[in-house]
Amino acid sequence: MMKILGILGSYNHRGKTAKMLEEVLAGASDAGLITELLYLDEYQVKMSHPDTRKLYAKLLESDCVVLAAPTYWGEISGIAKNFLDCLRQYAVKTTENGDLKPGNLKGKKYITITSCYKTALENIVTGLTDTTFNSVQTVFSAAGMKPIGEVVLTNTWKLSALPLRKKEECYNLGLSLQQTIEKEHDLLKRYIQLFFMIAFSSLLVMGMEEGLAKLGLLNLTNFWVRWLAFAVLFFTLLSVILHTVTVHNHKKK
Repeated sequence: MMKILGILGSYNHRGKTAKMLEEVLAGASDAGLITELLYLDEYQVKMSHPDTRKLYAKLLESDCVVLAAPTYWGEISGIAKNFLDCLRQYAVKTTENGDLKPGNLKGKKYITITSCYKTALENIVTGLTDTTFNSVQTVFSAAGMKPIGEVVLTNTWKLSALPLRKKEECYNLGLSLQQTIEKEHDLLKRYIQLFFMIAFSSLLVMGMEEGLAKLGLLNLTNFWVRWLAFAVLFFTLLSVILHTVTVHNHKKK
């Protein structure tokens, strides 16, 4: 049975970030998954310290790690940053040339949760919480772990309780974790989806070329002109698709 490990990178066990983490774990638990919640401030997280090795062992036992840390002063919370720094010696292996290679955490999945005082609009414009996501991604990606979700709560100043819609979002994320993780394991299906996306995009671009040719705006008899037009149109179309997907998956609100 899958195990989901929740880690709170905050001293406030009753804060909004903690509540979001609890909702994710509640959903996962109701879905029949094994869950565990750890508070980083209850451990002495130092380089080569026994507590750090205990935390690493917990990560090894889990299929998915949910790291929740508020965004303070435009960066990930200090306690979470310290954890990520101390995890480095376990998460990656260093070659003779100084290159980093994934360690035993390779293939595990992770979710990042954060919150900030800024409004949703301010967060979108300034990318405030991006620093938190990037800090987690830098370490976990180097360790070979795969992201499967993000949750952001903005405008937390004087917010007395977790908004209902955010509570439902976190709970539903936990409820669907098993299916999400299983989909991530289905590489063949993902390659098939990628093939059809590229095939459809190519067909659409070729249709656009034919339309431009009929309007007298493109000479299809010249190989290099047609190739250049195809490359530009295909790149533009693919960029729009990828941007749309990225914005949809990374909602900063």
